[in-house]
Amino acid sequence: MTVKDKLEKYDLFDQSIIRHGMLECIRDYEVIGYLLGMDCDTEAQFIFKGCIKVDYKVIVASEHYSMDERLLELDRQDEPDYPVGFIWGVNYALVYPGWELKEDTEELKILEKTYGLKFYEIFFETNAYHLKIIFHDIEIKELNRIEKSATPF
Repeated sequence: MTVKDKLEKYDLFDQSIIRHGMLECIRDYEVIGYLLGMDCDTEAQFIFKGCIKVDYKVIVASEHYSMDERLLELDRQDEPDYPVGFIWGVNYALVYPGWELKEDTEELKILEKTYGLKFYEIFFETNAYHLKIIFHDIEIKELNRIEKSATPF
């Protein structure tokens, strides 16, 4: 199964990233996604193996960017003096308009020649940030699968 096939099987388009960061081994980068489906919801771990570069940029508009600690707590929204701003406390970013996988950019060709390995670039565009990861391979694991029961009519 190719890298693209794996990413399409657990497609994060219009789904949620709930956490991301380097793993303890400092070689691999982890993205935890939550995928809503018709039959089940799945929490999946995307391990970008041999991560060589990560670019992260917040895209929340400056007028909505606030360091007010109350915006970290979703359950405080009903308070009369709750601040206006991006509510960090939702604890996820929506992967929309989506993600894109590249295999043959100039940067990737240079890295492949330098390291003697095949590299890929994935770009996630979310409602809160842009995330670009350059990596060698991917492993995807289901962490939690929640089956939905059929509702009789």
